[in-house]
Amino acid sequence: MDGVERLTPLLEVGGLEVRAAENGQVILRDANLTLAAGERVAMVGPSGAGKTTLFRAINGTVPISGGSLRFAGEDVARCTGRALRRLRCRIAVVAQKHDQVEALRVHQNVTAGALGRWSAAHAIRYLLWPSPAELAEAEAALAAVGLAHKLHARTRTLSGGEQQRVAIARALLQAPSLIIADEP
Repeated sequence: MDGVERLTPLLEVGGLEVRAAENGQVILRDANLTLAAGERVAMVGPSGAGKTTLFRAINGTVPISGGSLRFAGEDVARCTGRALRRLRCRIAVVAQKHDQVEALRVHQNVTAGALGRWSAAHAIRYLLWPSPAELAEAEAALAAVGLAHKLHARTRTLSGGEQQRVAIARALLQAPSLIIADEP
């Protein structure tokens, strides 16, 4: 080699194509992107350009119809079942809509970021009796976005900007390898 260590990129998108499930219409064509761990990238484009579709393809929520998509060396298109769940645990998504349950307390929405590593029984126990360590983890994530004082508030009482910060705290608590923020 030339003396430079070559690392596997965190994300490799090559000639990616996505078609609408309903009619087969191409909604994303020839997307190309390579990201290394630690890189920060902003995607800018008009509404309808395919940014959200690309983000959904990256985390495996929409199937690709052509091209290649690899995350940490793994072919995303081939991930199913547990492998897909593991992939989604490593990719946090802060969606345009904050995807929160407004009747729950803020800490409960934040700890939804831990659901990928918790069993169903653990999640139910948390809803009823959160441990001090779990509450501290949620509070630390909220502190990172300036909302530690809202730990026990009902989510419905927050402003839109505060709800977005709760969604970011949820992504931070997930401890992912990649955070995708759609119109943060």
